[in-house]
Amino acid sequence: MATAIERRVWPVMIRALPFVGRRDPRSAGVAPVPPAHPRPRIDAPRVPRARWLPPRQRAALIVRDVIGWPAAETASLLDTSVAAANSALQRARTTMQEHLPARRTEWSAGKPSDAERVLLDRFIDAHERNDAAAAVAIASQDLRISMPPDMMVFDGLDVIAPFLERAFAAETRDGDWRLVPTWANRMPTAASYLRRPGDSEFRAFKFDVLRIEDGAIAEITTFGAGLFSAFGLPPSL
Repeated sequence: MATAIERRVWPVMIRALPFVGRRDPRSAGVAPVPPAHPRPRIDAPRVPRARWLPPRQRAALIVRDVIGWPAAETASLLDTSVAAANSALQRARTTMQEHLPARRTEWSAGKPSDAERVLLDRFIDAHERNDAAAAVAIASQDLRISMPPDMMVFDGLDVIAPFLERAFAAETRDGDWRLVPTWANRMPTAASYLRRPGDSEFRAFKFDVLRIEDGAIAEITTFGAGLFSAFGLPPSL
């Protein structure tokens, strides 16, 4: 289960790191597009896999060395002092150096796991069949859905499940879905196309980036259709 610190850092990280992958995560590896800001000390795709770091150290490393925030803002986000945040950062750097090869060229890009592929397939299938029960079955009880840059956040499956039931019900849904699997920020992602009643085409609608934890979808970060061109995806199907 995500800690309170990770819940604060996650939205910052997902918005700040514009890495995109190949359209189908089943292909070998991924091809990130470099971010516009200067290259960080630590490659961002490697950090989310650093599970050996305690939450506070991992958060400090992400915010300082990946996103590039100054010490004071990092301390504020972590709800601690600047000295404590700097100390956590130094310990994290030391641990990363012990676990990673000295040269970046030796770092592996990482590949989607079988579990991630299966969950993405099930997520896509549930949406294309408008099956709320199937969507709920693959979600964590503490599922969170956010839609940056909007501040609205939905927390907990007990809150989200009724919303999914209304969204997929024949009398209240917006239309039919077609989803394309892709990969963003080293996480399974579904590019969603919506065909509204009376329309003959499925049109680009949203991007759902999935965070997988303990075999279930723990968080969905939804972005608008403006990202489709960056992923080489057409505006309609």
